[in-house]
Amino acid sequence: MHANLKRRLGRLEERSGVGSGKPRKTHRIVVGNLDSEPSIDNAECSRTLCPGGTLIEIVDLNNSGDAHEVLTDEALSRFVESFPVKVLV
Repeated sequence: MHANLKRRLGRLEERSGVGSGKPRKTHRIVVGNLDSEPSIDNAECSRTLCPGGTLIEIVDLNNSGDAHEVLTDEALSRFVESFPVKVLV
């Protein structure tokens, strides 16, 4: 790759935040049953950072039992953030 092209690519990565490993956008998909209250008990989550800088989070509440307390946005965010991020190259 030519030096000029490498330099331009480096500048674009710096501006977009891709080179820093921080996501530009986050997409969270939450899957669950409609016949039960949502709960994070036994729930599963995966987090993937795509090469373009987008973070995709998938939360599967289908394995969770009946809710012992109301699931808030804050509790869901804490739960999701406890999982590692897989970085795609």
